[in-house]
This record gives sequence, structure tokens and C-alpha cells, in this order.
Amino acid sequence: MKIAILYVWMILSIFLLAMIISPYILSENTLLSAGGFFQFYPHDPVSCPLCGMTRAFIAISHGRLAEATTYNDWSVALYAILLANEFFAAIFLFTRMQKNSFHIVQKSVSNFTHQYKRS
Repeated sequence: MKIAILYVWMILSIFLLAMIISPYILSENTLLSAGGFFQFYPHDPVSCPLCGMTRAFIAISHGRLAEATTYNDWSVALYAILLANEFFAAIFLFTRMQKNSFHIVQKSVSNFTHQYKRS
């Protein structure tokens, strides 16, 4: 169960990273046209909590925080939470990779010393 949760977290983190990086790679027009594709209720007069987030994230990625809050009041907080998630995911992966590489080296040294003692 714990491993499954970690896998889901890592997969979601990859998608979130793509969302954070996309304003730096793609043009604003490309992002805005893709953003319309993801609208659940395009003709709903009641605003959803994520309305304006695409424009807000574009503004944040260009350093325009005040403008971002005009698109969505919670955009800066959500962006900060997403960045924090990416930071913790990177730390987790880095420590996991170091731990695994340490065990591989330790096992190789153990096998080498075991063979050396036999000779």
C-alpha cells in the first residue's frame, strides 16, 4: 500500500512539474488555447475554484504576482504548494537514489571481499 501511494505521488508530481514548466517552454497563446480544452463547464455562469488559473500561472512564471491574484485569488498559494511538492519529491528521489546506489556499492564490495578471501 505504501509503495502504491509513493508511485501515485511520483506520477502526479511529474504532471505537476510539467504544468509548472510549461509557461517557460510554450507560448502564452498555446497554453491559453489548451486551457480552454480542460474546461468542465464552459458555459456555466458560476465560477469554479480553478477559473483563471492558467492565466495566473503564466503571470506567476513571468514574475507578475499581483496580476496573478487578479485572475485567481488563490493562484500564488497554489503555485507555492505545487513548488513545495516538487521540492519534496526531488529530495525524496535524490535520497532514494543515494540509498540504492549505496546498497549496490556495498553489495559489490562485499562480493569482491568474499571472492578475495576465497583465493
